[in-house]
Amino acid sequence: MNAVKLRYTLFASMAILIGLFGVGYYFLSHDLRDQVMATDHAQIDADLASQNTTYIQQLQSALNNNKLAVDKVQQIVGSQTDYAYQDQAIDQIYTIAGEYGISINGYSFPDTTGAGTTATPGAGATGKAALPSGVKQVLINVTFKSPITYDNYILFLRALELNLTRFQVDGIDITPDSSNPNQITNSSVGIEMFVRGK
Repeated sequence: MNAVKLRYTLFASMAILIGLFGVGYYFLSHDLRDQVMATDHAQIDADLASQNTTYIQQLQSALNNNKLAVDKVQQIVGSQTDYAYQDQAIDQIYTIAGEYGISINGYSFPDTTGAGTTATPGAGATGKAALPSGVKQVLINVTFKSPITYDNYILFLRALELNLTRFQVDGIDITPDSSNPNQITNSSVGIEMFVRGK
């Protein structure tokens, strides 16, 4: 081998080595870039998870610190099944009132102890008979549109107490109509209903 051929062989070998080094560098840097990106994403996900965990711990701490408020909210916000008896009661009251030509203006369920009064056996502090264990007393206040004929009002109250649900009239508020003695105005009635408690 002469010197010229050797020189060309060396230059060619060096060029091939430089090319291989460049190709290797390209693929290696590309792979490193992908790994750096994956590591960055993992770090961001870990930071977010840590922030979420911290946020959840703060919420849990706030709930624990405000237990009284949380309990009150749970009393106020009930599930649909908790109030199914209320829907049924109002439907029955509307039906009975409609039979006697009485229009209901509005109704409410006054909260006496949080969610009705649950009876304890042998407790008759109000002079009424004690309720069986597990029976809950629910109060309903109903107001009516005026005027109402007195006779229809009495028939309505009677039908209300004879209804299958066994409503009991707890109190009435009526005002005689000054222009017609057979009619009443500004009428409202308090109704007791008894349901099985949980």
